[in-house]
Amino acid sequence: MIDLDPVRGLTAVRPLVPATAMAAPSWRLGAMVEALVLEDLRQGMASLRIGGTTYSAQIPFPVTKGERLLLEVASLAPLPTLRAVRDTGAADPVAPALRALLPQQGALGPALARLEALLTAAQGQAEIPPKALQAAEHLLQSLPTRGAVTNPEGLRTALANSGILLEAKLLATAPDGPNDTQLDFKANLLRLEQALGQSLGTPAKDPATSNATSNPTSAPKPGAEPLLPPLRAQHPAPQPRTVLSPPDTTQLGAFLVELDADIGSALARIQLHQLASQPLVEAREHFWLLELPVRQDGETDVWQLRIEEEPRRKHTPDVAAWRVEMAFDLPGLGPLVACLELRANQVSVRFWAEQTATATLLDENLNLLDDRLGRVGVTTGSLSCHHGKPRHTAPETPRDSLLNLTA
Repeated sequence: MIDLDPVRGLTAVRPLVPATAMAAPSWRLGAMVEALVLEDLRQGMASLRIGGTTYSAQIPFPVTKGERLLLEVASLAPLPTLRAVRDTGAADPVAPALRALLPQQGALGPALARLEALLTAAQGQAEIPPKALQAAEHLLQSLPTRGAVTNPEGLRTALANSGILLEAKLLATAPDGPNDTQLDFKANLLRLEQALGQSLGTPAKDPATSNATSNPTSAPKPGAEPLLPPLRAQHPAPQPRTVLSPPDTTQLGAFLVELDADIGSALARIQLHQLASQPLVEAREHFWLLELPVRQDGETDVWQLRIEEEPRRKHTPDVAAWRVEMAFDLPGLGPLVACLELRANQVSVRFWAEQTATATLLDENLNLLDDRLGRVGVTTGSLSCHHGKPRHTAPETPRDSLLNLTA
C-alpha cells in the first residue's frame, strides 16, 4: 500500500504547487491513477506527482526517480491509500535500448570515408554491386555541403535530415502522401544497409537488437580521443576527418563487409543520439543531440551539435533562452568547439581551439565577428576565444536511468 500525505508534502517535499492547490483529492474507491516518482526512495518515503499535485508517500517497495506507477485507490480516510497495480516505469524502452546500442556505436567518419573510397573505386572500373553503388551514391549526394549549411534555410534543412527526426517524419506522413525521407541521413543509411545485405547475402540487421560486432575499421587511432557516447552532461567533441584508400579488385569483397559493419555502427550511433534527445521527466524545454555530416571537396567532416532551450527565468518568463554548441575538426584549424547563447535577444559566443595558431587567429578576428553580427541586426554580448578544451561539463543533468549499467 502507498499512504499519501499532501499537507506534509509542502514541507518535506519540494513545494512545486501552492498550498491552495493541495485540496483533498476527488478520487473514488477503485479508481486508477498514474503517479510519477519525483525522488528516490529514502527511509520508506518519496514524493509523487499525481495530476498537478505533489504528495509525500510512504512506499513499502523500491522506487527510483522518474518511474511511473499505476495505482488503485484502496481507501480514502483518514489518508488516501493506494495499491500498486503495476510499475509502468519498467516498460520504458530507453534503458534496454541503450544497453544494446552502446557497444555497437561507431563514429560516422569511417563509414562515410569508406563510401567515398568505394565511389573512387567505381570510377576506376571496379565491379561494385549495382544496388549498393546506387545507394552509396544517393547517400553521399544527399549530404549537405559546407556552403549549404552557412545559410539559414540550408542549415534548417540539414538539421531536419540529420536522421534523428526520421521516425517523427514517418509518423507525420499520410498513408497516401509523398515520402519525405529521400534526403534523410538515417533513412539512406538503412537503404544502403539493405542493399549491402542483398549483395553480400546477409539478412538486414536491427541495430537495436543485434549483438555487438567487432569493427576494427572504427577503432580510434593510437593516441586519439575515445569516441564517447552522446550524453547530456558532456560537451560535443570534435571528430577528425577520416580518409581511406580505395580498394583494389582483390580487396573489394572484404571492403564491402567492413562497410556493412561501419554502416551498422553508424546507425547505432544515430539511435543513441535519438535516445539522448528524448525529453527528461517533466522537462518542457526542447533538446537535441545530433551529428551532421558535411561534405567538402569530396570528403566528409562530422559536426557534432547540442541544441537546447534553457529554462525560462521567473522574472522574465516570456524571454526565450537558447544554447547551441558545435564541435568540429576542420583541416588547417584542428579541433574546435563553439558555444552560442541567446538570451534576451543578445548573442554571446565562445570558442575553444586546441591549436595555438587557431586560437590566436580566432581571437584576432573577434572584432570582425562582432561587426558582421551587428550588420545583420544581432546584438552581441560577450565574445571570447580560449586555447584548449572546454573543462566544465554541460549544464543539463543526464537522464538518471539511461546509463545505469550495473551488472
